[in-house]
Amino acid sequence: MTDTSANIIKFPEDFLWGVSASHFQIEGYPTEVESRLSDWSRWTEEEGRILDGSNADRACEFHKRYLDDIELIGELNLKAYRTSLNWAALMPEAPGTAVSERQFAPLVVEYYRDLFSRLKEKGIKVFVTLFHFCLPDWLAEEGGWTSERIAEEFEVFAALARKHFGDLVDYWMTVNEPMAYIYQGYVAGNWPPGASHDYLGAFVTIRSMLAAHARAYHALKGGDEAVQVSFANHWRPFAPERKWSPL
Repeated sequence: MTDTSANIIKFPEDFLWGVSASHFQIEGYPTEVESRLSDWSRWTEEEGRILDGSNADRACEFHKRYLDDIELIGELNLKAYRTSLNWAALMPEAPGTAVSERQFAPLVVEYYRDLFSRLKEKGIKVFVTLFHFCLPDWLAEEGGWTSERIAEEFEVFAALARKHFGDLVDYWMTVNEPMAYIYQGYVAGNWPPGASHDYLGAFVTIRSMLAAHARAYHALKGGDEAVQVSFANHWRPFAPERKWSPL
């Protein structure tokens, strides 16, 4: 028999095995999908955007079934769960108040606090992402990540997230897979905002995301260096069509 012991990968005892999702993929949160509060909920309405006409109006109904899912996570003996915050549901209208007076929607806060609390009760580490490809519609209409003030808006969002959930979150992520979002949204045109070969828009978005990450990083830290903040990177090798090309 072949000795395969040399090929066994051993993980450290404190390695966190877990599962993850994003809010739009699973929640089916009523106030967002019914009122089309996000760029993605509007995107799925546009003819020809989704091949079979599917939408996320129900998704997995996670907002109704999360207690069952938490039990399943526990049964699998997993110790980490990552999700994203529904920015559109938390801040459903274009802000018309001073930054210091901004608020999250109370019922949505209650939902997330219950979710995170129950995960913690099971000994599950909570990872929270602020932006996982989905923007409030009012911000998308202003240009989304190409808007001049999105970094400031993202900082406000981060500060409120820390205020309401900081006691329950173990690890924060500001942006999920920024380059995947930029490619699909500004080069391939497969995701909102649906731009094709808009390289200027792509570069502006990169700049905005870097600025937004920096501002959100400090807002989430709040002067406490023990708070863990990063972003979720996406790695993929690309083979050039023409190996001799300098590009």
